[in-house]
Amino acid sequence: MDQSNIAYAYPFPSSTITIGIDDISGSDNAYYAYPYLWDLVTTELGVYLKGGSSLPDNGNVPLAAIEAQAIASRTFTYHRDEYVGVIDNSTRYHAYIPFSYEVLLDESQKEDVRNGTLRRFYLTESNTSYPIDAQYGADSPDPTVEGLPTLVSDINYLQSVADPISAAEGILSGNGQGLSSRGSRRWSYGYQSWVPTEADDFWSVRWDDAFQSLTHYYTGIHIRDANSGNAILTPTRRWVPLRIAQLNTPTDTIRLCDNGPTTLIATVQNTGVYNWGPEAFDLSYQPTWSTETLPRELPDNINYVPATDAGDSATTAVTIMVPDNAEKGSAIIRLDMRAYNADGSDYEWFSEGGWPGYAINAEVVECGNNIELGVFLPIVTLGGPVVQ
Repeated sequence: MDQSNIAYAYPFPSSTITIGIDDISGSDNAYYAYPYLWDLVTTELGVYLKGGSSLPDNGNVPLAAIEAQAIASRTFTYHRDEYVGVIDNSTRYHAYIPFSYEVLLDESQKEDVRNGTLRRFYLTESNTSYPIDAQYGADSPDPTVEGLPTLVSDINYLQSVADPISAAEGILSGNGQGLSSRGSRRWSYGYQSWVPTEADDFWSVRWDDAFQSLTHYYTGIHIRDANSGNAILTPTRRWVPLRIAQLNTPTDTIRLCDNGPTTLIATVQNTGVYNWGPEAFDLSYQPTWSTETLPRELPDNINYVPATDAGDSATTAVTIMVPDNAEKGSAIIRLDMRAYNADGSDYEWFSEGGWPGYAINAEVVECGNNIELGVFLPIVTLGGPVVQ
């Protein structure tokens, strides 16, 4: 930043100033906070989230990662405003840098940050509308570091969670609790690096929704909208894929034999509010074959996921059956979780409750009777950390 430029001189008469958290008027100069004006650190120069640690620092960052960071940052300040009443401009809280949004970003980055901070979403425990202590850091190890329940709650939303796309073992930037800023970018890229540069740096899955990252890093929480009466935006049943063993990249195409089953091995995380009981939840799929009249659901094909507590992960198999009359060619396999009723006679897809599934590219190919299925799967490189 050019500190010699008089337009960006540091104009404050004292070390105590005021800065607005949210922009609710559409103007960069508006200031507002939940649930009332935050008068501890105030400036007329812009909105806190645009000049704070939600900013990208390596060029164009996926919008989902920017929004996830903005929601975590907003929640952190809401919590301090609600319970602590003290915040300063240091790395102990958030290092707000005046004019960083105006000076350090190009127009494309500014647009991404504006879009990422636009909606006033924040994180709460599942049973209250109060903001959580949304700890986060630049980078975390695998697994993330467990935090203690806060003084205002005995619910531990800062649990240690498997994060196989995290930094190299032992590397920690911050306290390792909650959101990993660079980790969220890795999930949004589908790379093992937060600055993807190498062709072999891909991961097997990619998340396109900020809610997937937030519910991954903060256990058992809800996301609410401060502009809509603190309405809950997240369903109670949620999941994310952490890894699919047969994929080298998120865009790989899996080949499916026309005369037999294909089995995928997936590691999934329970990112919802409640624990998954035994023989109550399974990972299945809703296919779109080249012939749309074919059945989209295969309810008899059950792949039960082991009992999994909220925040924990488990590895399971998904057996994909191709209908006899399926045409050869491209298909989409949409992985989705199902919740069964007590006697197992009926189920509900998680996506029916508003949570995203996960799409995989597939191709139906003709297989001879004596050809092993494995020949038609992509070559698998099992590099990187393995999720147990």
